[in-house]
Amino acid sequence: KSKKKKKKRGGGGNDKDSNAPVLLWFRRDLRIYDNPALNLAAEQNRPVIPVFIWSEKEEGPLAAGGATKVWLEQGLEALAKSLEAKYHTKLILRSTDNCLTEINSIVQETGAR
Repeated sequence: KSKKKKKKRGGGGNDKDSNAPVLLWFRRDLRIYDNPALNLAAEQNRPVIPVFIWSEKEEGPLAAGGATKVWLEQGLEALAKSLEAKYHTKLILRSTDNCLTEINSIVQETGAR
């Protein structure tokens, strides 16, 4: 019988990857309390780099309203304060025409995986 090795969750098996920061992309869920993505990232025992990327072009109709932008600004301020207080990390805010390009840029800048 041949034995199959189980792959480790999220692992490339590379020591460099195991120490790389975790990039956490906040989109519409700006809460800290009971945020599954944040909880999973925090459990990785690696630095967490929280980012929020705004692309008015990609948001389409959701980007149009002034009330939406006011709510977003207030939500991002609260998120940034909460991340600083609880996790001692700063929220990276970026505005772009292409979110995927910006995410790739942040990965290159930070070495995140």
